[in-house]
Amino acid sequence: MAKLIEFLERVGSDATLRHADAEALEAALADTDIDEETRAALRDGDRDALHRLIGERPFIVAQMQIGPDHVEAPDDDTDDDNDKDDDGTSISRTPVSGETL
Repeated sequence: MAKLIEFLERVGSDATLRHADAEALEAALADTDIDEETRAALRDGDRDALHRLIGERPFIVAQMQIGPDHVEAPDDDTDDDNDKDDDGTSISRTPVSGETL
């Protein structure tokens, strides 16, 4: 795996290799100790095989947007004195259906 990472670093840092044709890529691979299965994946541009050979697992992140029906509860340690702006004006808040103040 280390040889594959080194080769990928080399390809990433050398623009001629990054956009090389199959012949140039094969010549660059000839200078390495990379096994035939890995060479085939590199030649074919098989990303899934390369990920598998490296031992990489898919990284999936799910994001959920909070909808308008979600309201965060206010902190219990606040009191009515904290409901004023810096200039002393009061802030009023209309409860959402089902919420009590």
